[in-house]
Amino acid sequence: MTKPDGEFLRSLTESQGSVQVAADWLRSLGYEVRVTPLRVRPDASQIAAYQDDGDLSVCIAGNWEIVEVKEIVFAPLRELARDPSRTIIIDNAASFERNNPHGYVLIDRAGTIGVVKTSGRQAWKWSTEYIGPDRQTKTVIRVPMSEVRLWR
Repeated sequence: MTKPDGEFLRSLTESQGSVQVAADWLRSLGYEVRVTPLRVRPDASQIAAYQDDGDLSVCIAGNWEIVEVKEIVFAPLRELARDPSRTIIIDNAASFERNNPHGYVLIDRAGTIGVVKTSGRQAWKWSTEYIGPDRQTKTVIRVPMSEVRLWR
């Protein structure tokens, strides 16, 4: 069972604030950034046609690379970083395999930004877990906090 459609769409719309924060931050570092337009499905029956295709793209060495943006709401990134062996979920495996992002920008409620580059994925763990309030089984990617570079 997935989130009810209204709850999912509300979460999706609210996440656009974090995408804009990440885009503005990357631009401040001198990157050219394109934010992927939000496409909202008319109803849950059209889920396949509206799958996530990345939050934004960044021009790196002349190539446009997908970057995913993830809100971290359960704890501040700086608190999590105190234990470098602690892991956090950065994505579900299906989304990662579909989009093949160059990296992830993590943003917590305090505005701290963390960056995870996919080049460090040898430390990542694929794990099948019960996720979310509906306890749905998903294969997710866990990354140790030692792989998260904190900014501001």
